[in-house]
Amino acid sequence: MLVRVVDKDNATKDTTAIFTVTGFDKAYIADPNAIDLSHATVTGNGNTLTIKGMVADGKSYDVQAQWNTGAQGMQFSSVNAAASQSGGSGGACVSVPWIASGREARWNLSGNSGGVATSGTIETTYLSVSTTGVRTQTHSTTSAGGFTSVSDSTVDAQYHVTNDLLYVERFTLNSTSTAMGFTFSDRTETSFQPAYLSGPAGRFCEGQSWTSPAVAQTIVSTTAGSRQENTQPFTGRVQSIGIPVTTPLGSYTAVKVRTEWNDGSATIVWIDTASGVMVRQEEYDPSGVLFQTTELAGLK
Repeated sequence: MLVRVVDKDNATKDTTAIFTVTGFDKAYIADPNAIDLSHATVTGNGNTLTIKGMVADGKSYDVQAQWNTGAQGMQFSSVNAAASQSGGSGGACVSVPWIASGREARWNLSGNSGGVATSGTIETTYLSVSTTGVRTQTHSTTSAGGFTSVSDSTVDAQYHVTNDLLYVERFTLNSTSTAMGFTFSDRTETSFQPAYLSGPAGRFCEGQSWTSPAVAQTIVSTTAGSRQENTQPFTGRVQSIGIPVTTPLGSYTAVKVRTEWNDGSATIVWIDTASGVMVRQEEYDPSGVLFQTTELAGLK
């Protein structure tokens, strides 16, 4: 910017100043929940803060903030997209926010297994979500072979995050199901020792893979008693990030993750990078045949 001062004798004095404008790709972010620091790392050096992996409107950024004497506060001095950061296999990375507490989602499911057509809906409310636990409430209706079952359940899960991976420690399931005129209620508490590796906690890198080994789990049920057994080991892989996917509700930019078990069966999920909600899921049998699809049909 050029500033020119002119006095009463028309004498001039020029000075030049360089202004740098920093900001995110979207000029104005109205939703405060679109900013997420859950998976970011923050370091300080002198009067400067460096934040790596800050999510703004579904995109990951590395930012720096410096103390500004005039403003008497911290101000961004640089904002750079973090999508080019390298993952475990050299792929691009993206940080996906935790699902917001209070979020409500509805999915439609359809499929065919053994010649029997299935259909239904799943409605879940995320009552509370944090970096250490989640509580959900779900109502589901499923029809198969001319029979319909209805289920209502709540799940309380506790977990921890280590090196951007989520490990489940325990969860409690309270459920009531009705089918063929009969109603069943149960409370099941499941604990893992050591904690059960679920997958990435929010930072996904293209080509990233992990193996969840078998761990001991203790299951205590009010109707079936208690038992101890090992979990089924599986491998997971981030197949792609930033991939477009369309559901009955609309189009999304997603992370695509494939999970495969020892028997060859597999599940592929697409996770919305802006909300953290699963928008599509496909389930395959050991022969590689798709037998069930779940798609996002409502979100608020």
